Amino acid sequence: MNLPGLLFNIAALFVGGFVYWRFAEKRLSAYLRVAAACGLIAGALTARLAEYLAEGVPFSLLLHPEYGGRTILGGVIGGWVGVEVAKRWMGIRTPTGDAFGLALAAGEVFGRIGCYFNGCCFGKPSNVPWAIYQHGAWRHPTQLYSAAAAALIFSVLMLARPRVASGQVFALYLMLFAGFRLVIEPFREDFGVGLAAYVAEAASAALLLAGVVVWRCRSTVVSTLRKQGA
Repeated sequence: MNLPGLLFNIAALFVGGFVYWRFAEKRLSAYLRVAAACGLIAGALTARLAEYLAEGVPFSLLLHPEYGGRTILGGVIGGWVGVEVAKRWMGIRTPTGDAFGLALAAGEVFGRIGCYFNGCCFGKPSNVPWAIYQHGAWRHPTQLYSAAAAALIFSVLMLARPRVASGQVFALYLMLFAGFRLVIEPFREDFGVGLAAYVAEAASAALLLAGVVVWRCRSTVVSTLRKQGA
């Protein structure tokens, strides 16, 4: 891993952590801290498991910078499931995902630039004017596509945050993240190779649908509460 890539990867962790701290509830209860920890652990595990199942990467290489192109996708799914399972087990009904959505989008901006410097997650050969030279050919800069998409997602979430119900920011994150993945994924070099492409596309479609469901559920809850208060 080269120095710029390492620095951007470290920045992704710090930026994501700072954004979560800045926009999370002022004081998370002990139960919510446990749920958040469960989400982080589950996200880390499923991120690596997804890479192993999709591409057969040996466990000894799962931390290698050239691997991990789908760790964000696997991490989002696993982290969300981990938090929701922990919340249900502890009887927590408070929406907790909005700050996570903002943190994930902000962190991904820097993480994808790190991918660009590390040479992982690279695109298919292309002659577009903005092509970059990597791995012996001019290619789509898919890492930068993803970084730009993450920056746009973060901006949209920030604009939507004061205008939508609690829990809907995270739903919007899921929809936008999955939608951009479905658009960008076909430009990646490893798209269409073995099981990896099917796993990534299916997971993105599932996240998109889940985002729509969460959005609708939160809308229903808010409407019900308003009627009860009328």
